[in-house]
Parts: sequence; C-alpha cells; structure tokens
Amino acid sequence: MRSVSGALAAATLCFGPENLRSVSVATSDAGRVSRALDEVMATMSATRIDEPVELRAADLNVVAVPMRAHLAHRGLLVAVFDRGPGPRDVEEHQLLVSFTDQAALALDRVVAFGDREELAVITDRERIARDLHDSVIQRLFATGLQLQATAMIATGPDVLDRIEQAVSDLDLTIRDIRGTIFELQHRPGGSLRSEVRALVREYEPLLGFAPDVRTSGPVDNSVPGTLRENLLSVLREAVTNVARHAQARSAAVEVQASVSELRLVVSDDGGGIPADAVHSGLRNARERAEALGGSLELGPDGSLGTRLVWRVPLV
Repeated sequence: MRSVSGALAAATLCFGPENLRSVSVATSDAGRVSRALDEVMATMSATRIDEPVELRAADLNVVAVPMRAHLAHRGLLVAVFDRGPGPRDVEEHQLLVSFTDQAALALDRVVAFGDREELAVITDRERIARDLHDSVIQRLFATGLQLQATAMIATGPDVLDRIEQAVSDLDLTIRDIRGTIFELQHRPGGSLRSEVRALVREYEPLLGFAPDVRTSGPVDNSVPGTLRENLLSVLREAVTNVARHAQARSAAVEVQASVSELRLVVSDDGGGIPADAVHSGLRNARERAEALGGSLELGPDGSLGTRLVWRVPLV
C-alpha cells in the first residue's frame, strides 16, 4: 500500500490489550514516523471514528482509516505523508479504504482461525476428561474392589500387605486422575465461552433442564479478565435466581460482545418476580454494572417469565 499510494509509511494500529502496530517504512524515516504513530495512538485510542480522518502528527500528514473488523480488536490503517494534505483526490481515498477493508478481513480470518483451533483443543480436552472419568476411573475402581475381595481370602500376611498396598496405590491414582480431569475442565485463562457453558451446566440438576446457551461476537478476544470475572459472577447470581425462585420449565442465556458493549441476557418462562423477593444479589449485579459504566434491566419477558439484561461498555 505504501508504494501504491506514495506514502512515506503505512501502518496498522490495533487498540487491543497490548496496542500492537505493524509498520512499513524506510529505515531512514523510521524515527519520525514512529513519533507520528505514537501521537496517533495517543489521540485515537479514546476516539472512535467511522470515516477516514486527516491529522498532523510529528510534522507529518496522516490519514487514518478505521478497520471495519467484526472479530478482531478495533484498529486503524494509517498512511503517513510528508507532502501536501495526504491523498490528493477521491480515488486515492477510495484506494486507502479498499486496502483497509482487506486488512480488516485478514485480521478477522486470523481471529476466526484462532477461535476454531481453540474450540478444537477445548473439545479434545473435554473428550479426554470424559474418557478418563467414564472409562479409566471406573476400571481402576472395579480393580480395587476385586483386590479388596481377594484380600478377604488371602492366607499369608505378606500377600495381604501387598494387596492392601496395591489398593492404596489405586486410590492415589484415582485421586490424581480426578485432579487431572478438574484441570482439563477448568483451565485458568481459558475460553469465556466454555466457562459460561460450564457454569450453566453446574445448575442443570437444580433446574431440572438444560438452559439454551448462546454466544455471539468476539467474546473470547475482547473481554478483559476483570470484566470476565464480573460477568461470570452476575451470570451465577442470575441462574441461581432462576433455579430457586422462577419455577421455570426453560431458560436461555446469551452473551453478546460487540465493538463497544458486552451484554448478558438471562431469560426464563417462570412465574415472574415475586412481590416479596429479596433483591440483594441483583443489587450487587446492578452495582457491578454501574461501577463499570453500565446498567442492569430486570423485567417481564413477554407475558410470562423474567428477563435480565446486564450490559457494560467495552473500551
């Protein structure tokens, strides 16, 4: 793009957790271009734009075009010029926008491939955990019972001691395998999608049914750790209320992440909110939302049931 547009430098700026940048520039111009990009990052990090903008940075003319990505972090494609007011005509502007759309598409593909690979890993880990629990542990447990039965008819003390030692070793092995299963199913820093599904799955015995769980948008890539913890706490409180008070036959959980907002929706077809209900948990959920600059809405879901909407901004 730099050679086609005649720019001094071209760069992609991503406003994610690490504020990444990728720059194409001649070595002799690297210093002043870097200073210009630092100014652009500082200026545009808190400013969202929908159309290309022109600005001055480090005595250079800069054109910043927003990348319209759906999965990747918010970003800009930047062209730096040392002449005139940047692109000289409409065609040059359209050329920059076209390059930006291609860059956004490439970033989305990278994120999508990463999500697919992570989903494959999560699926494989869950399969291994199921196999360990349903097959390996059961066989070890059965073997331990057989050894205990054999110990009852053992004649010599040496044989009895060896059998008891083998049973103890099997117990330790089962304990270690169960720890491994827990780590497979609860890996720290894992997918938020899998954490949401796992949390809801915990309440299925108490609910008597499996709620419908849906996620949309860059849930795993755009939600920082602190916000993730708040969302999971609110989700646990909401599902607990459904299990204890709603007397529902079905429920749905939806987590949506957009460019600017994270939204949690929990709905059920129960009997609505009791008039004498104590709202201490929901008050905590509302305070969490307000502390993060968001809000909580609680009301009827159509003619039947309750709908909770917890939303906070993504910055």
